[in-house]
Amino acid sequence: MQVEHPVTEMITGLDLVQLQLEVASGNPLPLTQEEVPCIGHAFEARIYAENPRNNFLPDAGTLAHHVPPPTSDAVRVDSGVERGSNIGVFYDPLIAKLITHGVDRDDALRRMRVALAQYEIVGPSTNVEFLSSLAGHRAFVEAELDTGFIEVCCGCRYNRCTCC
Repeated sequence: MQVEHPVTEMITGLDLVQLQLEVASGNPLPLTQEEVPCIGHAFEARIYAENPRNNFLPDAGTLAHHVPPPTSDAVRVDSGVERGSNIGVFYDPLIAKLITHGVDRDDALRRMRVALAQYEIVGPSTNVEFLSSLAGHRAFVEAELDTGFIEVCCGCRYNRCTCC
């Protein structure tokens, strides 16, 4: 199962974990590849305990406050932590996966910006501010991207250059 399977689930409306369990139990798939719907666009943002202003180094500590955005058919939050949880140094500092869905890329991205603005976390440093900046960056919004985008166009806001 891909770690980004929630994006596929949002676009198809299928529960891939349930389908995988059904097949593992010996049941046939209930639909063909041609019958898999592809509706709209989805984004996934991974909320990490990390410090973008310190070269994205992981951070550790207790989540003193953790309120994810409200969920809906268009906003999903997958998380295994809650207020009081400890983000340690011996495991992946992932706090949550935030997934948004829309009728098109612009709609899904708009929903992501709203959801990120609603996210409340107090405790270790997180990348929520960085992700909000990224989701609102002109080049990202207009899909003018390449593999150096974060370092060149978004990293500057955290490294204090003035290229953007």
